[in-house]
Amino acid sequence: MRRFRAAHVSNRKTRVAIVIPFTKRDALNILEESLSTWELFPPCESPIGSFPEASVRVIFHYNRDLKSDSEVQTAIDRAWSALSADTKACFSGGRLRDSPSGQLSFISANLTEEEDAYPIGPCLQHWRTFDALRGKEFDAFDFTHWMQLEPDVTPIRRGWVNEILRLAQRNVNCSEWWQLGSLPLGADIRGEFIIRNRAVPDHHLNGNSLYCLRSSEYDDYRQRVRKTYPPMGCFAHTDEGRVGGFDTASYVYRADPTRYREMRFVAHKFRAAPLVLNYGSGVSSKLLDASLDALLLRHPESFLVHSKKRLKTSRDASWRSSTENVSVKRAWTCGAQGCSWM
Repeated sequence: MRRFRAAHVSNRKTRVAIVIPFTKRDALNILEESLSTWELFPPCESPIGSFPEASVRVIFHYNRDLKSDSEVQTAIDRAWSALSADTKACFSGGRLRDSPSGQLSFISANLTEEEDAYPIGPCLQHWRTFDALRGKEFDAFDFTHWMQLEPDVTPIRRGWVNEILRLAQRNVNCSEWWQLGSLPLGADIRGEFIIRNRAVPDHHLNGNSLYCLRSSEYDDYRQRVRKTYPPMGCFAHTDEGRVGGFDTASYVYRADPTRYREMRFVAHKFRAAPLVLNYGSGVSSKLLDASLDALLLRHPESFLVHSKKRLKTSRDASWRSSTENVSVKRAWTCGAQGCSWM
């Protein structure tokens, strides 16, 4: 077993892609609501253009062929156009394809009918993001990191893009980590896997994470996961049977006791961090009843929450941005007594 070593690639400027994977159902039902939460919790404290050594670009990743679906294209343009100029200023300009805003880029996963099902569909979409961001179409952007931000990820604090940039800038050439994400926090977590007759704690990092693109060793690691757990690393094998999800497969691969000697050199490259909280579909009643202040007090360094629950936000609160009359249906219910989850 060879030891993994960090890649040595010169990199002066930090370039981050915020990738939003979505389906047609997402585009027509929740995408606009999801983006509108960015008005309540502005992505940046000041325009990213004021940071000469950094840039951030939004990329929409469609599970099918975006060019052939005008209805979805219209939904994306409508959702983006609804955002304020201040919010859009948090992201880099430059035109790619035919985005009317000049700020957006697109990837089509081109999943087949057979592939477009959970968990294989999101899995293939995720793995293809790495290849797409380093393809010829994105050569000019030369991304160093990317953040997966599914439509059910909600900001809970302003300046979340600044925080993403701060974390990426400290990780030059993937020297500190390959993936930065959240451990399972929901009420429905399984707790452990049984692998090779051993109980292994479920410490997988949710797919809504920050990833580094400048490590050939991480490329090699992902390829091993994809080959070991067919099809394409979308399922992991445990003594209890297969478990779905690319994020779970990536964890079970390195948690397998038979790979301990090899994986001890890379385990630290997968780091749990407070940037995003993964509550998944099992949001506890304690979280649902918590006020925003209580949640932020419990997680003072967190900026985003991943939750399958449909949440709501109304138009006014002391913590919100200066943007008025924002109509949102995803994040918080706010009133004279403050804000709380639904």
